[in-house]
Amino acid sequence: LNMTLPKSSGLCPLCKRTYVAMSHHLKRSHRVTNLQEREILLKQASGRVNIRNMPCPVSGCTYNKGRCDKHLSRGHPELTDTLRTTYITVAKESRTKQLLMELRATNPVPPMASALDLGSEDEEGADVGTPHAAPSFSVGERGSQK
Repeated sequence: LNMTLPKSSGLCPLCKRTYVAMSHHLKRSHRVTNLQEREILLKQASGRVNIRNMPCPVSGCTYNKGRCDKHLSRGHPELTDTLRTTYITVAKESRTKQLLMELRATNPVPPMASALDLGSEDEEGADVGTPHAAPSFSVGERGSQK
């Protein structure tokens, strides 16, 4: 059997470890048998989470339409590249949790195995997904990141 592995690895959203065969890892290690749940988690692991129409995660900003990622680049020139990347990551994690919550509300069969959307404090990174979890600066305030 000659299987081709993916070219890049991803960070598991559940255990925060790097894996090449993420789908296999989610099925075997975390028993994620629900296809929709696994698809959401795979998108988070690959960074391919759609954050369109997500509210801007910058404290004090009311932007809530269109391309949040583009808005962070054009609408917040005060942000450093590192901080902008952090805000985009926070928005993607928030969107992932939102999608998982929506799926959980449908009582899916097979049942969900992950608990990212439940906000339990004992999960690694549980506080990262809140919309304003990134370092907060008011709109117009400059961060002195070095």
